[in-house]
Formats: sequence, C-alpha cells, structure tokens
Amino acid sequence: MSADRLDATTAPDTKTRILEVAQELFAAQGFDATGIDQIARQVGITKSVIYYHYRNKEAILDALISRAFAEMMSLKEVAGERFFRGGLSVEDYAEHTDTFKQAAERFKPVIRIMLMETLKGSDRTPLFDVWRGNCEFVRENWGQYMRPEVLDDPRGFMQETFFFLFLPWVGWYVFEDAWCTHYDIAPDQFRREMVHSFSALFEQFVRPRVWGEGLDRARGESGGDSGGSD
Repeated sequence: MSADRLDATTAPDTKTRILEVAQELFAAQGFDATGIDQIARQVGITKSVIYYHYRNKEAILDALISRAFAEMMSLKEVAGERFFRGGLSVEDYAEHTDTFKQAAERFKPVIRIMLMETLKGSDRTPLFDVWRGNCEFVRENWGQYMRPEVLDDPRGFMQETFFFLFLPWVGWYVFEDAWCTHYDIAPDQFRREMVHSFSALFEQFVRPRVWGEGLDRARGESGGDSGGSD
C-alpha cells in the first residue's frame, strides 16, 4: 500500500469525512440511489478505504444516526437536569431549543434521511428506533417522576409522544426553510412562534399526561421553584 493510501486509511478524520460526504449525498439523492463508489470519489479515497472503516452502506447510515442521537441526548441530559431542578421554566426550556436547533442544523440532513427511510415502509425504520431510544433515555433518567400509569406502559408512552410530540418536532426541522419561504415568514419570527407553540403543547398535553404531580415533586426534592415547566 502506498504512503498516500495508508494516510487515507489511517488519518483520524477519514471516518468523519466519509460520514459528512455520505450525509450530504444520502440527503440529496436518497440512501438507495447513493453508492459506495460515489462516496469514495467525493471523499477522494478508494472504496477499499471506506470498507476499512465501514462494512457496508448501512453501517455508514447507522454511524450517522448514532452520532446525531448521542449529541442530542447529551444536550437533553443537561437541559433536563436543570429543568427538573427548577432551573428552567417552560419558556426557558423551549428557548433552550436554540441550542438543540444549532445541533439539529448540523444533523438536519440526517433527520431528513431518517424520515425518508422510515416512510419507505422497509425493514429500516430509523425514525421509530431513534424515538424508542429517546423514550428509554427519558425513562432511565427521570422515570421516577412520571405518572405511574405512564411508567407501567412504555409502549403507550412511546406511541403517544411519537405522534403528538416527536413528529411535530421533526416537521419543524424538516420543513422550516420551505415553510418560511413559501409563506414569506422571517425565520426568527417563525422560531419565536414555534417556541410559544411547543411551550403550550407541553403545558396542555405533555405535563398533565406524562408527569402530572411528579414534576412538582421533583422540584420539591431539589428545592427548586415549582412554577413553570417542561
């Protein structure tokens, strides 16, 4: 193997470059329409280098989703701990979506890919899988504050929040640019309106159905303010 090929295989950023190019191509032309050879050409390496790092195209997609999921859960953990201690009001937590927004902007193509792959109705259902992982994360970290009937029905919790919470969030990030362009809405105005809407959604749906009095109990245990929530 030549020195150039060795460098391409072992360079620390090679895996990252593969992921970034694959993310762009998968989002632009679809997962099935993108080949390993096209990814390799765009990165500037041979296909064998890709196979050195990833066993197939599905492994690249899995890595993209895992990377996005890990970062989003890390952000959720920080915000969630502050929230359950009473450090964030509902509006504050919703405004915290700006931080999520910045992360989601980087991973917006991944969100699109997950949506497209799930809509195909094939064995790949990344949108379902990611939300299941999210619900397990929430239960593991804050399940003690859930209403008992919700804690005892993990499938019901996952199903209800998927259709009434997660899909609206996905729609926000996937269609935001097109919506603002179509209706001539300033992005900042749109974001403010969506923050307000998601705050109302939490107060009227998520808080009473999922947390109930558990949220006040959590803040009482930590000595936090029981006003405002998410």
